[in-house]
Amino acid sequence: MRSASPVPSGESPSLRRATATAETIPNEPFPVTPAMVARAIREADAIGRAWKAVPT
Repeated sequence: MRSASPVPSGESPSLRRATATAETIPNEPFPVTPAMVARAIREADAIGRAWKAVPT
């Protein structure tokens, strides 16, 4: 197994695994960093929370 990408201190070990070169992220047409993955997760979480907060 290849080594994981460097993750900024304080970031989740899950981000390290998600951006490991053995995963599918290296197949993207542009470099994907742990910071990009973290930002995408946070944005998706915010969208989901906003959606759940809308009264039905």
